Amino acid sequence: MKIDLVTGNAKGSYRESVSNKVNLIDFGVSRLLYSMPFLASYLWKNKPGTVLSALDHANIANALLSRLLTPKTKVIVSVHNSLQAGAPTNKMIPRLVNLLNRWVYAHADQVVSVSQGIRDQLLERYRLDPLRVTTIYNPLDIEFISKLSDAPSGNEWLDHSDLPVVMGIGRLTEQKNFELLIRSFSLVNERLPSRLIVLGEGQERERLERIIKELNLEKDVLMPGFVANPFAWLGKCSVFVLSSKWEGLPGVLLEALACGAQVVSTDCKTGPEEILEGGKWGPLVTIGDQHGLADAIIEILECEEPIDTRIRALDFSKERAVVSYFEIITRGDE
Repeated sequence: MKIDLVTGNAKGSYRESVSNKVNLIDFGVSRLLYSMPFLASYLWKNKPGTVLSALDHANIANALLSRLLTPKTKVIVSVHNSLQAGAPTNKMIPRLVNLLNRWVYAHADQVVSVSQGIRDQLLERYRLDPLRVTTIYNPLDIEFISKLSDAPSGNEWLDHSDLPVVMGIGRLTEQKNFELLIRSFSLVNERLPSRLIVLGEGQERERLERIIKELNLEKDVLMPGFVANPFAWLGKCSVFVLSSKWEGLPGVLLEALACGAQVVSTDCKTGPEEILEGGKWGPLVTIGDQHGLADAIIEILECEEPIDTRIRALDFSKERAVVSYFEIITRGDE
């Protein structure tokens, strides 16, 4: 099977992870809209048997151009976030994307959801044929993650810790709701001296830093931005916390499990409840519940018998995902 990885712009930290067995095609443009002529040319010239895309705009481009230029191409689109995040609003662009998505999902050969919760939302909102909607979890390279998690983090709090360390990771945006984590940590710190580390960058950094200052937490909270090996940090924290308002299937929660971290999560409409099997692998807290999140964190920090969360991570291995994707790509082939 010949595989082309087609991207609008191949810059980024993940480029080095692409296998040399994959033919990387880089259009070198800054926005997906600018890549449309290049994608049309690629499809017309190569006439691929299958095109698999991810996320709304790429899914729309894939379906529209494939159906127009290479109607025999099998179109597979994948949905990676809760439809709550893309619900219709009064703004023109989100409403247009939602209308286009309705056409895309109806005309794709297969729709992949990264969680059962997203699949349920797709079936309910768009009335799709259940046989054309398949759940395939985002894959984990467990062996790779485990190896990196054993490395030193280079952070004094983690490598030579005398206090528990709470950790959050993600883009500093409204969705990830790090304000909730910071305010909950303030309550935790009053009852149980500890520290908080938040890895990631984003538009809410200044606002979050103001909240940290208002709560007099400057000495107890660290926001170092992106780090080269977050798995080394995850493998040494006392508890990882996902504080999001919504998710699809949060990869960072899966990675925390693969690192053996104890976890707490908000109970988003899709993702965390499915990953943690209703709280079996870590507490689930109502979204926005500051006191409930603080109580759950303390419960984990005071627990004398931690759960081996790596057991659950095995259910999301890359081997399982590869088999599932191969099955839908070859489905119907003679």
